[in-house]
Amino acid sequence: MLKHYVKFDTPGFFMPESEVRLVKSRVPAQLKKIPKNTYAIEYFDREEIKKDNEVLSSNAKNRSKRILFGKIYTKEDLIKKGFGEHTPLYHNADNTNGRVVQCITGNWQPCNSNYIILDSYKSLETLTTKI
Repeated sequence: MLKHYVKFDTPGFFMPESEVRLVKSRVPAQLKKIPKNTYAIEYFDREEIKKDNEVLSSNAKNRSKRILFGKIYTKEDLIKKGFGEHTPLYHNADNTNGRVVQCITGNWQPCNSNYIILDSYKSLETLTTKI
């Protein structure tokens, strides 16, 4: 049986921390109770079967577009914020078409062209189709 999951990413000490929840639908507008300090979400599916009273599940598949909560900054914007050509963040923008995202939690993430960038959790209400 195919099951849908959503992964919530929050800042960790060295690496992001993630929480995964089973959901009935992959429609972002239907999400309730987003964990505090979430800066990104992503949906995925798993096939699950029950065999000998044990649930076996596949690896994650059918990954959705990643949704980031924050604001896009161009290299020009970074210079205005004091991140000059000598900073790693400025050079990170080189790898992502000249753009990065400052998340609502204050951390920075690359801005992949496949990502959906929203300014707040409330903006999820605009995503009413399955992703």
